Amino acid sequence: MQIHGLPQLPVLRPAATAVPAKTVEETGLDPTKCDLIDSMIRALPGPEQRQQLQAALQGMPTEALARIAQYGTALEVYDKNAPGIPLYAQHLKKPNCDGAYSPTANVVFVDQNNITPLVLLHELSHALDMALGEVSKNPEWVAGRDQARATRACIRPYATHNSAEYLADNLAAHLIPDQELPSMLRARLRQQPQLDKMEVVREHVNYCQGKQKQVDATAFQLCADLLNALPGLPEALPRPALTPQEYLEAKRAELQRLKGS
Repeated sequence: MQIHGLPQLPVLRPAATAVPAKTVEETGLDPTKCDLIDSMIRALPGPEQRQQLQAALQGMPTEALARIAQYGTALEVYDKNAPGIPLYAQHLKKPNCDGAYSPTANVVFVDQNNITPLVLLHELSHALDMALGEVSKNPEWVAGRDQARATRACIRPYATHNSAEYLADNLAAHLIPDQELPSMLRARLRQQPQLDKMEVVREHVNYCQGKQKQVDATAFQLCADLLNALPGLPEALPRPALTPQEYLEAKRAELQRLKGS
């Protein structure tokens, strides 16, 4: 989900720096990926969320994480029911929002109870899209989305909302191995027991690489081509994530421009 977000300015809480319960070596996580993820973390409720982020994003290729970090994207985790959430992350207050990416702020944010690959791979795919100069606007992605929408041959209807969502949703699914999807769905239901089990399964039944290839071969090939070409693709100019104050000023300036036009 992308948001293009304007009420009170919150205080941005710094990322917790306490030593996690286990070292990267003890968890078996890729240390290079963990370092890249750490470099993007800007706000956490507590130290335990750092390791959860590291684990949830292991499926994102190192080159992709490096591009996102170089672009200046920030990663933030909040308690969606607590006060003081930044304006750009107010979307978390909506009942069905687990996380989102604000292209204006260049921030990926997620609720502390939804630090899962299902959410984060999708949102960081939005950030990767921006870091590559919005490749989702390229003709092949637009055509792929239009075809999927017309034929309903897609991993899920939400993926056909627009070409940006088509890229983010399909790239996330492409990065999830078939054998890992059931455990991810079980984890999601444990974290959010109020969710309807059948609806969660129905929404994600094709949310893995093998199923994607079966239901939307065009998206499968587009994702494979993107990842293969990633090292040689030009980089977008770095755009450091906005602070809450900078974001508020940017939205005010945008409103002023709209009033003057």
